[in-house]
Amino acid sequence: MGLTHNDGYIWSYAGNNATSDPNGDTYLYPHTQVDAQVSYEIPRSHGLQAIVSMLNLNNEVFGFYNGSERYPIQREYYSRTISAGLRWTLQKEK
Repeated sequence: MGLTHNDGYIWSYAGNNATSDPNGDTYLYPHTQVDAQVSYEIPRSHGLQAIVSMLNLNNEVFGFYNGSERYPIQREYYSRTISAGLRWTLQKEK
């Protein structure tokens, strides 16, 4: 399980116009995301594992704003992503 937090930070500068209005610098909104991965080694399968990965479990929104958070320029909604698969690892002979 993993928790990632990126605080709000500057993405690009608007030249000499570091104001809090819509013409100011571009910032990213703070973003905290929860991810998880589970794997299970299948018995007597000679190196076969079942894997489930889950991203953005808390459904966190991502985006940018200019000058102040009240001037959003982009919001991205990804929802949750769940994937499953099999991993096969060659085993050394004993």
